[in-house]
Amino acid sequence: MDKDLNNILKPSGLALPATFNGAPVMVTIFFVKQDGKNLDDCKNKCLSGYRSNTDREFPKKFKDGQEKIKLTNGQDAYFLNTRFYRKSKGLNQSRFDLVVYSDKVKIGYIYTVSIQYSDNNYKFETDNNLTDFAKKLYNYLTLAS
Repeated sequence: MDKDLNNILKPSGLALPATFNGAPVMVTIFFVKQDGKNLDDCKNKCLSGYRSNTDREFPKKFKDGQEKIKLTNGQDAYFLNTRFYRKSKGLNQSRFDLVVYSDKVKIGYIYTVSIQYSDNNYKFETDNNLTDFAKKLYNYLTLAS
């Protein structure tokens, strides 16, 4: 087997290195319920939750991203992103959240893609196009109405 194939993660057809700057690249995906009155309330709770964890150090000039989008079924959603240094792990993290709200069951959901790596300048995020990486994974989500 080609040794280069042992050094990449390839979820959803996109390749990421298994290590960077001598540290592992870790991809974590989770899906959780978010209490809220509507989509905007769920989005605001997700954004405020970013800074509630004291283990995170945020870059001084970085502004969290927020983009209102439409799911394939036409439903509104928010695509959010942030980045921070995780003190306990000694790694930087790029985090992407897709926030959706079901009017039928009156609850929100957050689909999180977290990529941890060692790069204080967050160049890994842009060089590996992590925003598109997350969006490609989100294309597989269908929320029943």
